[in-house]
Amino acid sequence: MAASAPVSRGDAPPASVEFTVVSQGLPADRARYQAGETVQIRVRLARLEGDAVSGAKVTIVSEQDQRALARVDLREDSSNPGQYVGSLRRLPPGSIRLRAEGIEVEALLKSEDQ
Repeated sequence: MAASAPVSRGDAPPASVEFTVVSQGLPADRARYQAGETVQIRVRLARLEGDAVSGAKVTIVSEQDQRALARVDLREDSSNPGQYVGSLRRLPPGSIRLRAEGIEVEALLKSEDQ
């Protein structure tokens, strides 16, 4: 999982009934959503050598204006080792930032910095 600066995936500011996902290299199923829609999240954990990291505990935190909105524990996709999936619901309008947490996530990010 690559660490990168947050990037907005939408060029225009969201309308009052939409929200835009802003992430740190965490793909959502798309960048813009209407109010009430579910955001599908998929994260792949891999070592620098490319080996998948299975059995990890991965939590996604959604934030807006530096305030946590929701936390969701991802589950590993049994058909794709190292792939973790989950969804977020009922997010408010505006830009939403997604952040991954977990012991394995922190260890992988730290290994990239070395």
